[in-house]
Amino acid sequence: MHNIGPTSTYNLMLDAFEYALQQNGPRDARHMITHVSDEAIPTIPRFKALNIRADGHPLPKAFFDAGVLVNSSSDYPVREFFPMTRIATGLKSGVALNTMLNSHTIQGAEAMFTEKETGSIEVGKAADLVVMDQDLFKLSTDQLEGSQVLMTLFEGKVVYDNLNGRAAGSNEMVVELADGHKH
Repeated sequence: MHNIGPTSTYNLMLDAFEYALQQNGPRDARHMITHVSDEAIPTIPRFKALNIRADGHPLPKAFFDAGVLVNSSSDYPVREFFPMTRIATGLKSGVALNTMLNSHTIQGAEAMFTEKETGSIEVGKAADLVVMDQDLFKLSTDQLEGSQVLMTLFEGKVVYDNLNGRAAGSNEMVVELADGHKH
């Protein structure tokens, strides 16, 4: 569901999810409210109790701190498309880089029931990933927004290549993981 507030409308949505749970019993539904803003902070205990995911652009830090399942998305073209802008905003609010990256990757895949196929770099998963020009973990928060995408792969095929100055095509790339497996 989409909601931009006020707090009372978040409560109404949570009421609907709670009613559905009472009527249908518990199941792996992975419900989510998107456009979550600061106005939803008072409802965090209900998000957590009902196992409702929160999605924001950026999401308030309080949701991360409370352990609510979170996703980060762009809401493009209304908001900035480049994920590094939202990641930097999250870091400035005190959310850890790894947590922000997970909210943009594996947790999005989990929300769509595709975490066994994509969302993390693992043997057997689709090689859906970006190659950045710098090690994000070595950058200051202010430098993150200036990092650039060098290459994008979708299902192991290069769809954007600024690394070698060639146009994107159907080139396949082999990625060697830390454990020595090649994918």
